[in-house]
Amino acid sequence: MYGLNDLKSEIKIDGEKVECPVKGCSKKVHRQRKTFKREEIFFCHEHKIYISPSTFEYETEKENLLWTDIQDEQHFNEIKKVKRESRISRDNSEDALTWNVFRFLDKQKILSNFLSQLSGIEINESELILWSYSPSENSAWTLLNKARIEFGETITRGSEPDIIIKTDKVLYFIEAKLNAGNKTKPRDIQIRKKYETGGNELFSKIFKFDYEKIVKEDRRYELMRVAYLLNKFLL
Repeated sequence: MYGLNDLKSEIKIDGEKVECPVKGCSKKVHRQRKTFKREEIFFCHEHKIYISPSTFEYETEKENLLWTDIQDEQHFNEIKKVKRESRISRDNSEDALTWNVFRFLDKQKILSNFLSQLSGIEINESELILWSYSPSENSAWTLLNKARIEFGETITRGSEPDIIIKTDKVLYFIEAKLNAGNKTKPRDIQIRKKYETGGNELFSKIFKFDYEKIVKEDRRYELMRVAYLLNKFLL
């Protein structure tokens, strides 16, 4: 993994060429536009990365992860069976950030203590559910799947909180962000599923504004879905 000390403070874009972001490297590749592609013309062979004007991607996922022993690899492979998509090899990956921080806390058995200090509540037991994968169930968390169905989502394309932590006292939902804002909208804004009617019309109980305002005007689609799931488990 390349750190800040390994990377240039800025990269030069010369017409249709982009330079490698690693310090001391003069390699230039073709400029990518719109969709990120893992193709030879965008690849720096010396540093094994695919380059775009705004980010770069490692050749393998492992190169962007801090915890990669045999147990880590086995656990991550189980997670990927239920995880919807992964850009974890990307330099600005929120998934990599999530794994590198919370996998460390979990494997060092200090997650409960960390949460206790964070919340001021003594927590003795915790289960880390990353991207809906429950280690205790060895599958997507059953209660989350039930909530997805209740709000008209399909399990394979349903809401996927980055981090859920079940404890003996508190239920945590955490959405990881790295150089990105909270403004999001659905691919098809006309498809509302059962967000307004599911959960015995939970929408009207937890939101002050209507769907149009939250999703279309304010573009808080992802936050709305996370709030939905959290309140579903609390009510």
